[in-house]
Amino acid sequence: MATFALVHGAWHDSSCWDLVVPLLERAGHRVVAPDLPGDAPDAGYEEYAEVVLDALGDDPEPPVLVGQPRTLSRSSPGPAGCGC
Repeated sequence: MATFALVHGAWHDSSCWDLVVPLLERAGHRVVAPDLPGDAPDAGYEEYAEVVLDALGDDPEPPVLVGQPRTLSRSSPGPAGCGC
């Protein structure tokens, strides 16, 4: 099965994925939904990518990256090093 990295948008935290996570897990997928450092005014692409990569761990398969509107520009084409 696939690994899904669910990345929340502005003014949210990972709880916005609370209804989606169990559906994906019941289907047999691995799901990570990290909290981004949105309260850190100096956080940018590198900090966001680091949080997502840390949540993914050493999974050898490229994840399915799902982002909300603000994070789509920051998560596409994917954090360097994740194989997305």
